[in-house]
Amino acid sequence: MNDDHDDIRQPHNNDDTNCDSLDPGRRADRPEDTWLRNLKSWHIGLFVVAVWLTASVVILFIENVEITGLFGDSFGSVNALFSGLAFGGVIYTLILQREALEQQQEELRLTRDEHERARKQHQRSAKALEDTYIESVRSRSADVFLRLSDDLVETRQYWHELYQLPPYETGWSKQQEEIADRVCTALQRVAFVIESGFIDGKYIMEEYAGTFEKCWAILQPYIQDYRIKSGEDPTSGKPAFQRRHFESFAKKCGEHFRENYS
Repeated sequence: MNDDHDDIRQPHNNDDTNCDSLDPGRRADRPEDTWLRNLKSWHIGLFVVAVWLTASVVILFIENVEITGLFGDSFGSVNALFSGLAFGGVIYTLILQREALEQQQEELRLTRDEHERARKQHQRSAKALEDTYIESVRSRSADVFLRLSDDLVETRQYWHELYQLPPYETGWSKQQEEIADRVCTALQRVAFVIESGFIDGKYIMEEYAGTFEKCWAILQPYIQDYRIKSGEDPTSGKPAFQRRHFESFAKKCGEHFRENYS
């Protein structure tokens, strides 16, 4: 009685059953699948040859021809068996191919999903970099704008004095030329920063478009004379070098002022 009770109380340790219950996907470890997967084509061929040799030996020991014929006819069921086995083998092969194809499709789907996640992550990274770049450009533009604004404010009194100068053709004194040169240098510096792309020129145009256009109209004869004295030939057809940024930006300011405020 004690042994029986001990047997009842003793738990049954079935590792295969527990593994299958925990992991339904481990069908390859089940006994009913293992022998099929381990079955080789040469096993089947060896079995067929063995049956054929056995039948041949039996026929050799049968002396009665009629019995031999009956014995040979009895193998019709064997032929049907092997035909059925061959058909089953074809079906089994198709099943294996289908499983392999499904596994391949699943791998392709996982790969495609991984590529899609990588693409979205790359887009998010690119967007973050773009936002960072835009923010840095805005910060830089704001800093440059403030510096240029300070320079223009410091030069304001000189361009107001420039407005009071007589035409250059009448002759400027040395002091008047110093005022013109100071204004020209300051506006050239601002125009160079803008024309070089360090800041969008529209920020300066909104506040100083009229100033640039008016100062250029006054300083143009003085700058042309300065270019000739510097060795530039105005009749060569080549673009001017001295104060060219000031000239280019002043013309843009004139167009902007006429389009928006005239």
